[in-house]
Amino acid sequence: MQQEPSQSKHQLTAKIKDWTPPFCPEYYGTHHRVQHSTRWQDYQSLSYNEKQVYFDNHVPYKDTILNHFGQQNSHLVFNVEKHIVETIIGDMFFHPTEQESSICFNTLKLFDPNDHGYTITIKNPTQFHLIVGYLSGGLSFQQVEHVFNVTKKHTAVTWLGNVSDTTVANQV
Repeated sequence: MQQEPSQSKHQLTAKIKDWTPPFCPEYYGTHHRVQHSTRWQDYQSLSYNEKQVYFDNHVPYKDTILNHFGQQNSHLVFNVEKHIVETIIGDMFFHPTEQESSICFNTLKLFDPNDHGYTITIKNPTQFHLIVGYLSGGLSFQQVEHVFNVTKKHTAVTWLGNVSDTTVANQV
């Protein structure tokens, strides 16, 4: 079963959706409400004839100033010592019966091995800082998910990406 787009673990891309498999048609409306909330509301209120010409003068996002200057493409990179990842996270964080579980495997998959230990790369620093800020305010993972998605919706800053409680857990 595929997840709702608002709970997707995938990063936003510049690709245009062409609505071919494996994208599920039953999620079209949800995708538009989550990713394009303001424009979707405007589009829904148009007449049939207005909808026919709605995209005629549309400027693709990749051709906008915001795409070129509005977001940072830099990544945050953290180096973590080998014993922290393998002993503290791998052995102590998980109960011995969970050591071979998919949860343990997926958690350790976040760390990339290198010559000095492990590296963690945060691909969306703004998302990371917002999540850490919300958590430091005492919010739960589910509350952070909700507050983050409300922030994204009302600011129309779609490049913040999608957040689920699992995303929040993976950021900390």
